Amino acid sequence: MPYSLNQPATRWEDAIPTGNGPLGALVFGHVVQDWVLLNHHRCWIEQPRGELPDLAPQLGEIRRLQAEGRWAEAAAVFPTILDGVDYRCETADYHPLGEIWIHHHGIAVTRDYRSSLDLETGEVVVAWTMEGRRYERRLFVSRADDVVALTAEGWEPGTLHMACRLRPHGVEQVTDMGSGRSPRPQNPPIEWEAREGDGWHAHIGRYEDGREFGAVLRSVPLGGGESYGDDYWGGVWTGVKNAQSVLVLVKCWYDEPADAAIPRLLEEIESLPADYKTLLARHTEVHKPLISAFSLDLGADEADRGKPNNVLAQEAFEGNVSNAFVERMVDSQRHLLVTSTREDSWPANLQGRWNGDYKPAWASDYHNDINVQMTYWPAPQVGLARLLEPLADYYFQFLDDYRLNARQIFGCRGIFLPTAMGTHGQMRHGDFVHWTAGAGWMAQHWWEHWLVTGDREFLRSRTLPWLQETAAFYLDFVEVRDGVAHFAPSISPENSPAGRPMTVADATMDVAVCREALTNLLEAMRVLGETDGQEDQYRQLLAALPDYQTNPEGGVREWLHPDLLDVQAHRHMSHLYGLFPGWEINEEDSWELYASAIRALELRQGELDSMAGWSFAFMANLWARSGQGERAMENLELLLRGCTTPNMLSWGNDWRAQGLSCYWGIGALPPFQIEAGMGFVSAVCEMLVRSRPGFLNLLPALPCAWAQGRVMGLTTRCGVTVDLKWSEGGRVISATMHSQRAQKIQLRLPHWFQKPHEELELAPGTQVLGFTS
Repeated sequence: MPYSLNQPATRWEDAIPTGNGPLGALVFGHVVQDWVLLNHHRCWIEQPRGELPDLAPQLGEIRRLQAEGRWAEAAAVFPTILDGVDYRCETADYHPLGEIWIHHHGIAVTRDYRSSLDLETGEVVVAWTMEGRRYERRLFVSRADDVVALTAEGWEPGTLHMACRLRPHGVEQVTDMGSGRSPRPQNPPIEWEAREGDGWHAHIGRYEDGREFGAVLRSVPLGGGESYGDDYWGGVWTGVKNAQSVLVLVKCWYDEPADAAIPRLLEEIESLPADYKTLLARHTEVHKPLISAFSLDLGADEADRGKPNNVLAQEAFEGNVSNAFVERMVDSQRHLLVTSTREDSWPANLQGRWNGDYKPAWASDYHNDINVQMTYWPAPQVGLARLLEPLADYYFQFLDDYRLNARQIFGCRGIFLPTAMGTHGQMRHGDFVHWTAGAGWMAQHWWEHWLVTGDREFLRSRTLPWLQETAAFYLDFVEVRDGVAHFAPSISPENSPAGRPMTVADATMDVAVCREALTNLLEAMRVLGETDGQEDQYRQLLAALPDYQTNPEGGVREWLHPDLLDVQAHRHMSHLYGLFPGWEINEEDSWELYASAIRALELRQGELDSMAGWSFAFMANLWARSGQGERAMENLELLLRGCTTPNMLSWGNDWRAQGLSCYWGIGALPPFQIEAGMGFVSAVCEMLVRSRPGFLNLLPALPCAWAQGRVMGLTTRCGVTVDLKWSEGGRVISATMHSQRAQKIQLRLPHWFQKPHEELELAPGTQVLGFTS
């Protein structure tokens, strides 16, 4: 699917993103002078980390005050203590590593501009015509060689004169010749240094604690010419002149002295073949299998498929959301997930891997109350389940911090995740010190990895121990009174009951997450044939968990306590966790509860000014699970119309401030965040195939706009990969299913089929099925 723009970016948020997992690059796409913003997964400005005091003795006081109906006083107990000891433990700020500044000499009047991204390889191309000749700059970030590779092509022999410079991005110390390019000059606590040598130069950043990071650049002239260095325009430059082409290679490092890193990286660069196509082929061999594991065709008009992104985005803004735009959104978000995650990297954060600020919104951290989960929702469905492994690696490195949180805050065993994280897992100050569902929610990802891949080693080494730590916390924290389990304090992110603070008791989400975690733990132990001697306690707590309740309007209640009344105008839908991302609430097993969940969803789908970009994606997934394709599509369209920029990045809010989501504020720019786009992909998959262990529903929420189409490589929670083709509005279906193991599957088709339910006996391997209504 072509991804192109017919104008360059003026802000980093509008540039073209690519990367290899650890490294991210944003290409602005200008002709004469261009910028490539570089990000490294480990570049974080550390913040002070205080000593978490012992709050556990006050837990009883919180519960006493809540029992007396003194909700505000109860909510203030922990924050008041933390204020009294001046406790601060802030999240580190994710920041840019630097940027490549590119300057061409001898550029005349240009035309036919186009910048593009090859979604199969991750290669970015900036192309233009000048005096009847076509010129190009190409760039990719190698997954095989950990190098940013750039070439310039199309010049006559001896005519290319191009200079490059590594420098800090958007800081006050940088002289920009009066261009005023950076609208947000910043002064981070980092010292900068430039070094140069024969055909190379380096950019070095130094934190206040002495740790160093940076990049090394080497330019290689091709087709004749020579390298040169200069220090004009206020900085060190490395370039080529009198050449026909050029190969620019950049390698980056983090937390290593520059004196050691620079010679090491120069040696690595020298060992690489001085041929762009060879380097691209080596990269593509590793990168393309991830991209090609899944594909989507919604029968879009070919003329629409050929349009630049900004044309499709403008048409969508005006109300015409084409299937081509939906296809491109799915392809581009998969590209973002692949290029921001690798086996040896930290996972994608709030902005994936791409950020141009030193104080980004919410520190560009890992938010555990939906954002990071939504980012990885599609991974198990679109052939990228293995990308959950670096996500697990990131969280497992902070287990000691989570244990400290559980012990110091609640006096409990097990683990307690903070709501927001960066370079540590210690609890921050604030109301969310009371939110306990984070560990259980993250456990769902490790469980889905097992369901999709059948990887017993991951189940044994990651899923089982995490679930055991989560269950240990619940056994100590949850109170069982008169045979009923209670969660106090409790939060339903990020909503508050009518007239009450956010911190209350018995949020429906807490019960749903606990039930799911304990159920999956017992199943994991059964599968592995292991025991920890606490199975009876897990079952007793499961039996004590309360049932769902309904509010006067007939919807699932957000809080189970009788004094806590629902507030519907809110972007979070945490009380519907059991419908999605869980699957406890479903049409087949619990019809009345399922109907109440749909009613709750109807109550929540209110005014646009209570919604955000990611909540449109959440809504779409919930409507897909409800079997209502048109309602799901409505939310996907709102996300594309108001919260998606032409470079296919999703935003937290309506970036044009045209009333298509909650308003960010006068003069304020809403933040780019990656999770809404990933939630979009998840919703599309849920609309095409709904799955849980032993169950598959084909085309459960097909909108009229997708009358025909094809999806290849959709991976499901019952260990079956589905290739699906449909036409005539879903009345003709062909499905190829590849099962990992012999199993029985309950298959469900759309309601218009004469036999919508069927039990299948699947043998390991491939089975081809066809259905006509």
